[in-house]
Amino acid sequence: MCGDEPLVTRSVEWSGSHLLARYAAPVEKDRAERLQRASGVPYTSIFESLAILGKGGDGFLRDGHFAFDPSVQAHVDEVATFARTLRVTLAEARVALKLAAGGTPATVAEELGVAVGTVRVHLRSLYEKTDTAGQRELVERVKAWRLA
Repeated sequence: MCGDEPLVTRSVEWSGSHLLARYAAPVEKDRAERLQRASGVPYTSIFESLAILGKGGDGFLRDGHFAFDPSVQAHVDEVATFARTLRVTLAEARVALKLAAGGTPATVAEELGVAVGTVRVHLRSLYEKTDTAGQRELVERVKAWRLA
């Protein structure tokens, strides 16, 4: 039956205009069962996924509707713009912007709710995609992008 077992959140990506959440059933299902289950995803599962966006993510939902604090919306827009401009993923953009704001890999990991190793993987990818040699150079590139 649809809804008997909790869904497992695989990933959540957010930009200023899109929310993409990937869920997986905890056991293998055939295609028909997966489609039936996907159409029965409760809104509470979707809204709980918003908490993955970071501290304060619960504030996105007010009276059953999305409501963004202007400062949060500005941050979400900056992440999406940065990702598009530098051709990096949203997760990489969040890491780069938090580092440029004075964070360390450990504090960024805590704020994003991921492991420090995950942040380091994003950093290696960012170095390659932005043609930078290290964290200091990446932060300088982000600050220059903000001024442009």
